[in-house]
Amino acid sequence: MIEKRNCYLVSYNGLSNAGGVEKVSYYLNKILQKRDFNIILVDKQLIEESFLGKLFGIIFKKVPITVFTLLASFYIRFYKKRDDISITQGFNAPFLKTDYLYVHGTMRGYVESVGQKKTFALRMLFFLEKIAIKNAKKILSVSQNAIDEIEKFYTKKQLDYSIVNNGVDSDNFFPNISNLPTSQITVLYCGRLDEGKGLSQLLNLAAEAEQDPKIKFLIACNNNCNTDLFRKFNRTQINIGLSSDDMSLFYNKGNILFFPSLYEGFEMVSLEALSSGIPVLGNKVGAVAELKKNNAPGVYIIDYCRPILKQIREIVDQNNDKQYFLHQYYKSKFDIVVYAEKLNKIIN
Repeated sequence: MIEKRNCYLVSYNGLSNAGGVEKVSYYLNKILQKRDFNIILVDKQLIEESFLGKLFGIIFKKVPITVFTLLASFYIRFYKKRDDISITQGFNAPFLKTDYLYVHGTMRGYVESVGQKKTFALRMLFFLEKIAIKNAKKILSVSQNAIDEIEKFYTKKQLDYSIVNNGVDSDNFFPNISNLPTSQITVLYCGRLDEGKGLSQLLNLAAEAEQDPKIKFLIACNNNCNTDLFRKFNRTQINIGLSSDDMSLFYNKGNILFFPSLYEGFEMVSLEALSSGIPVLGNKVGAVAELKKNNAPGVYIIDYCRPILKQIREIVDQNNDKQYFLHQYYKSKFDIVVYAEKLNKIIN
């Protein structure tokens, strides 16, 4: 019997619905298991339970992300056999000649986009990111913008890379028109509640919705950070820690996704919303920017010179009978089956 090859898949927070990196890792795990790879997930839990992880835990009470990058790199270098492969994410395991480096954007690009102060800790992450890129045999980037940032910030050498836009599970995210509200417009937002995601714009929308009985604002996030800022708004509802199945129901409660993020790689929430048949109004970043550039349907750029609610009403009116059209379009272009086919041609 032929022994299975190992695939060392690095994801600090493991496989979950928590964020883009974790969800990509979840899909990678499923796709590569079908290829008869034995998946070894190198995450925070695995490293903390390793000998060196326990030692650092005793000394420092925890294993910080910078230490994780070092230990994850050494763990794979120690155990990886010649025919095994490694897939790492961003700066998660930079001190390793990884076979495939998944790039979802760059930390430096994010920091500059949101205007964050470049602290010593952030500069350390920039350094780790640069080392990871230098040591990657091949880069898998979720967008062309991420490659442009790598070439701008970190290297001028010729890169071996492939663009692999994120995919969407269209069997899970699909329209259910019977759930749509008929007498009001329900605006959705999904993501963290911080300035990088456009917190001020989200608060402005919540305040405007409070004055309009025909507008309701639903938010889905993974933790309660800054949720207290929305408590005074009666027409804004916050849902914390929704599962993937719950998110499908969440999208079907809305008429439009409002996504004022300042920086993205190729965000899955936009794909999930569009596959669920609802349009997206967002900033010109990430998937919104690339989809709009390619004239994909259902995608709109926020015009800050015009009232947001007026834009929302116009977009909802334009798309009120296009739910199944949007679903079929994004299923044909970005379904997880299409995504798997792209990956399987690259990863060998």
